[in-house]
Amino acid sequence: MDFAQVSLCLKGNFLLLAELCLVAGLLVLAASAAPPRWLQSSWRQWLRLAQRPAAALLFPAVLALSLRLLLLPWAEVPYPGSARDEYSYLLSADTFASGRLTNPPHPHFRHFESPHVLFQPTYSSKYPPGQGLALGLGQVLGHPWIGVLLSIAAMIVAAGWAMRAWLPPPYALLGATLLALRVGVMSYWANSYWGGAIGATGGALLIGALPRLIKKPTPFAGAMLGLGLGILAISRPFEGAIFSVLMLCLWAFLFVRHGGWRQLRKLGPAIAGGAVALGIVLVWLGYFQAAVTGDPLKAPYAAWRDTYSRFETFIWETPVADYNPVNEGYARFINWVIESHEEYASPFSRLARIGGQFIAFFWGPMLTLFLVLAVPWIFKELRTRLLLLAIAGSVLVVAVVIDLWTFSHYFAPLTVPMTIAGVQAVRIVIAAMRRRFGGPRPGYVILLFGLPVVLLAMNLTGLFLRNTGRDWTTPTYFTGWCCFSFPSERARVEQTLNASDGRHLVFVRHPAEGFWGAEWVYNGASIDDGKIVWAREVSPESDCELRRYYSDRHVWVTYVHERPAHATPFPVSGCTIPGGG
Repeated sequence: MDFAQVSLCLKGNFLLLAELCLVAGLLVLAASAAPPRWLQSSWRQWLRLAQRPAAALLFPAVLALSLRLLLLPWAEVPYPGSARDEYSYLLSADTFASGRLTNPPHPHFRHFESPHVLFQPTYSSKYPPGQGLALGLGQVLGHPWIGVLLSIAAMIVAAGWAMRAWLPPPYALLGATLLALRVGVMSYWANSYWGGAIGATGGALLIGALPRLIKKPTPFAGAMLGLGLGILAISRPFEGAIFSVLMLCLWAFLFVRHGGWRQLRKLGPAIAGGAVALGIVLVWLGYFQAAVTGDPLKAPYAAWRDTYSRFETFIWETPVADYNPVNEGYARFINWVIESHEEYASPFSRLARIGGQFIAFFWGPMLTLFLVLAVPWIFKELRTRLLLLAIAGSVLVVAVVIDLWTFSHYFAPLTVPMTIAGVQAVRIVIAAMRRRFGGPRPGYVILLFGLPVVLLAMNLTGLFLRNTGRDWTTPTYFTGWCCFSFPSERARVEQTLNASDGRHLVFVRHPAEGFWGAEWVYNGASIDDGKIVWAREVSPESDCELRRYYSDRHVWVTYVHERPAHATPFPVSGCTIPGGG
């Protein structure tokens, strides 16, 4: 291995190693020194805060939002484009913000076909509506990113509520704080429009309601269970269904084990509350799907797949054999996806990728280290053992069934269960330290307060490295930071045209060969009302028809591979355009 390879290896694992070293230092310090008085006083304040439910739930959420807003000078409001999916979610947001469930199909829709968007029988995002509802709320309030921040806050509050049913209040507060710092400030969930927090909120309500239904079944706990299941249905229906079924089976086992069969009658109001909450969400979902696809039982994704998909997402699917895209750009995207299947052709390769995602995103080096240290004890508690079983079962099923790549937000329903397991490991390690060293000497308070500080320091370091403009993708990935979108070349063209007079039609051209990665042909819910309409070239005749349709617009062409990108006047090419253009 030469010097360049060693340098790349060290650079790629810099923050991973730094975080492990800092946590190891905290462990040594905690085992060898008593906490200073000011830290003991802070610990008493922490205990008081943890015993006040409302304040304990709000504190981590306010912390996350405050830190993210303070970082705006260095990490500005994200521009979509880190993933093609973002534009589809923003289309959903624009549709809801316009007061509609879907949009009528465009007469020239072939020019606008792009990944993850349904154009027939209606013009809509292919995704479930949960993320679009959150972004739409943000758009109504001023900007879709406001919806991202609100969904992050809802996730953190729901997580804190759930953890209080699984952990002592101080550790529940610690878990919510770690989640706020790891996911709520720097992750791509908070810095893109790709989603994740909505599904995590549904999983949190589910995991928080089940222990309460065993201890004291109330209509409120039942309603939270039903609401959690409903949120999963409109955000991550497949992965949410797997985890929900496993958790409900394990809950039934615990319920019977705790003598629940003797109080089945007390479960009635809780079941009623859950049925009402879930029923309301499912009825609305059916109404939404009927508006988009014409069938209340057919999801937009299913309609999109029947039209466009030449690849399998699930192992039981059969590709569409007779789809011939009119525009070359979409065809090349589909071919790229098919070729990408080879990289994750086996469930074992997908399981290895998922395992890496779990370590890198949900636990990170810090909680992974504690889980390793806690292995001799963590499986002794029945509830924790069953929770880990549900997590492992969900991951295994997804790895086997989903016949393509996976991303961290696919497993959003597992966010809070994963955090609970990690904090439980911290609790076990601290208990072992107290047994080993005894008395007031062990500085476990140093450890508890040091973990959030280390996590915040690593995230800020990741942000700094990312903003240097160098290739620090790998090290920042281990901080939970991913896919932060600096202004793209599309944004430059958009900014220039928005500052000019009139309205515009922009034909987007791509390289002659290969797949370019980025996609620019996305529009709002009302395509004809947009100041800029992004379109593909289909054929000279069809392009002329589109120009005639938009005869009142300036017509441009831009190239996605040019740096810097710019728009140039589109050649007339024999088209007769009424009114100029």
